[in-house]
Amino acid sequence: MTTETRALKQFQQQFPVCIQQPVQWGDMDALRHVNNTVYFRYFENARIALMERTGINRLFLSDNIGPVLGHTQCKYLRPLTWPDQITVGTAVSAIHEKRFSMVYAVFSHRQQTVAAEGTSEAVYLDMASGATCAIPDAIRQALTQLRLDTE
Repeated sequence: MTTETRALKQFQQQFPVCIQQPVQWGDMDALRHVNNTVYFRYFENARIALMERTGINRLFLSDNIGPVLGHTQCKYLRPLTWPDQITVGTAVSAIHEKRFSMVYAVFSHRQQTVAAEGTSEAVYLDMASGATCAIPDAIRQALTQLRLDTE
């Protein structure tokens, strides 16, 4: 196994949900590195993959309840530039009655290291009433399967 493959495999083992995507030329700013706002789109892409995997999106369409982003942050570790391929990983880090937290990381294939790390918190909302609500049991169980190993 090459060093490149080994580093990526180790990264993927840390995150139960991973997506791959290219760095786009248009992601860069005038300073010729990926603009800071783009990392939040990378996190969003991974978050949507997590929501698909857990059934959150399906339940939202049928019951009109689902998570809204309450908080997110990013720690920039290394600049990304085009061309590059990235793997964005996410995992659930905490689950509460009406909210859950996630962690993210962006792995640069060209640099063979993590370029950014982030966190977010999603709050469950009844879209019809606008009030927060409890995370449904089926979703809670699915989120638990994607929780970081804390031991």
